[in-house]
Amino acid sequence: MKFIFAIIILCTGPMLIVGNPENKEQVGQCPPGVICDPTKFDEYHIISWRDEKARLDNAAIQLQRNPSYIIYLTVYAGRRACIGEVQARAVRAKNYLVDKRGIEADRVLWKDGGYREEETVEVWVQPRGAVEPSTAPTVDKKDVQIVNCQQKQRRRRGHA
Repeated sequence: MKFIFAIIILCTGPMLIVGNPENKEQVGQCPPGVICDPTKFDEYHIISWRDEKARLDNAAIQLQRNPSYIIYLTVYAGRRACIGEVQARAVRAKNYLVDKRGIEADRVLWKDGGYREEETVEVWVQPRGAVEPSTAPTVDKKDVQIVNCQQKQRRRRGHA
C-alpha cells in the first residue's frame, strides 16, 4: 500500500508544484518559450463615446486584475473614411485608459488595422509576450472613399 501511495505522489507531485500549463492566463503572463495566442476581448463599431468608455472600462478592469497584461487596440476605418480618423479614435481611447483609468501608457498599444465595411475597434487584452494580434481588413484601400471630415463639418456649420 505504501508503495502504491509513493508512486501516486511521485507521478502527481510535479503537477501539483508546477500547476496546469493550460491555465497560463491565471499566471498573468506567457511562460518563457511559450507562444500565447492573442484573444479578442471586445469588438464594437460606431457607438457613442459614453458606450465606448464603458467598454474600455471593462478592459481596464482586466488590466487592473492582471498587472502583467496589456491592451492592443486595433482600429479599422470604414468604407467611407475620414482623414486621420483611425489615429484620432485610437489616441482618444488610449488617453482615456491612461488619464481616466490609470493604466500605464506602455500597457496600451494601438495600431491601424486598415479598412472594413464599417468602422471597427477590436480590443485585445492579453499577457505581455503574447503574439501580437494580426489585422484582418476586409476592404481594399482602392475601394475606400477618403474624405476630409473637418472641412465637411465646417461647411455644414456655415464656415468657409
